[in-house]
Amino acid sequence: MAVYRFGVFEFDSATGELRKTARRVRLRLQPARALEHLLRRHGELVSRQELQRVIWPDGTFVHFDHGLNSCMKQIRAALGDSRSAPDYVETLVKRGFRFIAPVAVVPPHELPTPRRRRILVLPVRPLDDGEPAAVAGTEALGEEILLQLTGAVPSEVAVMVSTALFDAGGAFDAGGPVDFFLAAAVRTAGDRLRVTSKLIDARSLCHVWVGRFDAGVAGRSDAPISVAERIAGGVIATLGRDRPSAIPLVEATGAGTR
Repeated sequence: MAVYRFGVFEFDSATGELRKTARRVRLRLQPARALEHLLRRHGELVSRQELQRVIWPDGTFVHFDHGLNSCMKQIRAALGDSRSAPDYVETLVKRGFRFIAPVAVVPPHELPTPRRRRILVLPVRPLDDGEPAAVAGTEALGEEILLQLTGAVPSEVAVMVSTALFDAGGAFDAGGPVDFFLAAAVRTAGDRLRVTSKLIDARSLCHVWVGRFDAGVAGRSDAPISVAERIAGGVIATLGRDRPSAIPLVEATGAGTR
């Protein structure tokens, strides 16, 4: 197994993952098999019959020509390539295909281990001092946020917890620097709880995501779960961007009700 690098792309033959400038590009199993074989044979003509055996090794396919054409179309879409003026995959009519871009083959043991991005989850703050509903809500919400994030974040993101409310310089160094702080606060509004959550870039101290949510009736066991799910969803969507943009606090909105 090896990693193939070409242009701004990288394909890992061990996992079948295609990445563009370190960001994963969606590619289904059969197109991934075809791309791996073309990369392995880069610069050579690969016949349609050979690709047939690679894509459907057990011989199970309904319509070979249609299936192969669909695979190549998906590969070109993933690479942003053109059939008429290809940069990567050349079509030789009625014969097969050839990968024409320069390819570097890197054995997995020579690849650097990428550093995982780290989110430090700060304790949830009650904004109504001494209000029992707000205090109880912070404890339940804090536990649910950790559960939801830990179960949902991709493998390249590490979730940590802190007992301190904030550290402006990202000095929490339990094995490496912190990339983001996640802070949440709870306020009572009548018999309801209102939650504000902020994802903060640890270097610039800019807010990159802010959510404001109505946690529902104070004391209901399902309220923290619902809000924690939406907070985790907002964080994961933000981290999915190449570079989360800083946003002014006054303009930030969440996906909940006010």
